Amino acid sequence: MVENKTYTIGQVVKKLRNEFPNLSISKVRYLEDEGLLQLERSKGGYRQFEDKDIRLLRQILRLQRDRFLPLNVIKQQLSHPEIDPFAGDVSAEVPADVEEAQTDNSPISLSQACQKTGLSETQAQNLQSFGLIELKEGEEGKEVDGLGLKIMKTYAAIQKYGVEPRHLRSYSNFAKRETTFVKQILSPQIIKRKTSLTSQGSSTDLGRLVLLLNNLKRLLLEKSLRSSGMT
Repeated sequence: MVENKTYTIGQVVKKLRNEFPNLSISKVRYLEDEGLLQLERSKGGYRQFEDKDIRLLRQILRLQRDRFLPLNVIKQQLSHPEIDPFAGDVSAEVPADVEEAQTDNSPISLSQACQKTGLSETQAQNLQSFGLIELKEGEEGKEVDGLGLKIMKTYAAIQKYGVEPRHLRSYSNFAKRETTFVKQILSPQIIKRKTSLTSQGSSTDLGRLVLLLNNLKRLLLEKSLRSSGMT
């Protein structure tokens, strides 16, 4: 019988440092104390990590870093993997090459959107009232585009924490201010390209800048949460 290869806690921390530069031995010990890791011990009492333990630790650290989940929620999700608190396409990860995000913007009826997200039409109308989505009149009544559908899916996950559309108005206002900021950054480049009789690359720059700004916001939020002692 071939025995599974095991690693010490120091080897595991070193192995994961490229992805999680701030990972420490004490952090791993804390996660075990909180019941998120169930580790075997050697005859000498030292922690032993198998490959499955390393995969689990990486998953926990990613949920903390990328989705800002508190440990009690992570523990619950690991115990009940069929329950996804982030239903829909709401991954916070940014591709390493910062590729341009693509969105299917085909409109669907409001009733279909509500079926897909589990929201009521009243909730969708509240999202519109606070500037989070836009509902337009179509051939069969109210319609929402693909981006609006993604926002509805995201809100369907957020509302489980007791968040109402009115609480998110500041995010809509911030998005408008950030749009003005992005325009100020890119306008000189766009004008320069038009002057040189080529506009190729403008959309690529926009997608790249938006993803970079989103990544920066995620990191700053992580920094603020850490400073407040929440992570």
